[in-house]
Amino acid sequence: MRIYIHNADKYAEQYICEKLAEYHILIGTLAEKQTSPYLREIIENKPETVKEALLSADVIIYQIESSPEDLKYAIKVLQGVIYKEQKTLIVISSVMTWALTPKNYEEEEEEE
Repeated sequence: MRIYIHNADKYAEQYICEKLAEYHILIGTLAEKQTSPYLREIIENKPETVKEALLSADVIIYQIESSPEDLKYAIKVLQGVIYKEQKTLIVISSVMTWALTPKNYEEEEEEE
């Protein structure tokens, strides 16, 4: 299976790469470093090269906090194509991503 990981040198993504590299072909972009021991192919973080990588992958992994604009671009690319085989988009978030989300329910008061 071919897996694209965006910003594969970030903390959570590195751990994911470490676990998946033994069994799958990993490709992806890097945020800060120049190399990764887990990626078979490093993709330049430019729209055309990312688009090509997204379309060649079976699974696509993005961390929502690190690059929301890049994630929006990926979704746009993926929505604009008809596939021969199914693709899976995994979006990783943390509790802190949702901490300030407004509640859309009323909390019930406890009866004594």
